[in-house]
Amino acid sequence: FPEELTNFMSIVVEMRRVSNMTAGGRKKTQRAMVVAGNYNGVAGFGVGRGQTPISAIREARNRAVRYLYFIERCDNHTSYGLRCHRAIKEIAMLLGIKDMRCKVQGPTTPLSLVRATFQGLLSQETHQQLADRTGLNVVEFRTECGMRPVIVASPREGAQNKILKKRSDKAEYDLNEVFDPYRGLHRPKKVQDLF
Repeated sequence: FPEELTNFMSIVVEMRRVSNMTAGGRKKTQRAMVVAGNYNGVAGFGVGRGQTPISAIREARNRAVRYLYFIERCDNHTSYGLRCHRAIKEIAMLLGIKDMRCKVQGPTTPLSLVRATFQGLLSQETHQQLADRTGLNVVEFRTECGMRPVIVASPREGAQNKILKKRSDKAEYDLNEVFDPYRGLHRPKKVQDLF
């Protein structure tokens, strides 16, 4: 790794033999999929091919650090731990996520599983984004506070005025529209965009 990437760790998620038919006969190569992260919210994945496993892993690692994504994390105050598929668990560990619980439905091929994990993590809304979009306070009931409500995020001034104007135009208030889980999808943030 270059000097600025020395605190990144990488994990091989999948290693397999691949063969292609060419004019000279069947050509066998190795394919590796690697996830790289810094345990602080930045991670990426890449797939590489090579004649030997080491060359395939090297190429996959280089591709993984070329396409890094930043994942917003919340305070660690739940007690689930990491209860998920092994590939998702490795991604969560590299991102520094200590509490995650998920279930995989459908095919569990490693490449589609890693892509779906990154897409799911990148499409989540933060508490502040939810408060700005809805114009309401985001409240949590935490056991460490005696199950009393704690305001986690409040809408910003400009967002609140826009929501109040839109709300006054409507006759009824539809909660299904406000808390639609697919409404928070946004363009993935790359690390290069942050600096």
